[in-house]
Amino acid sequence: MELERFEGSYVNIECFDGRAFDHWYVYAYSDKYDNPDKDEDSIDILKEEDDNSGVTLFSSEIKSIVFV
Repeated sequence: MELERFEGSYVNIECFDGRAFDHWYVYAYSDKYDNPDKDEDSIDILKEEDDNSGVTLFSSEIKSIVFV
């Protein structure tokens, strides 16, 4: 999954555990070298672009991700 292409965009995400994030903003992308403890890519998402806190999702958690 090429998560880096979603950075700076609003997306809909469905996770394998049933969580869904509809119309969330992808604030940052980190590759597996920035996540040595997980050794996989991740994205940080915010409900709105100017929020102060959000959620980090690793590639293994994401079932699907699409642009809004």
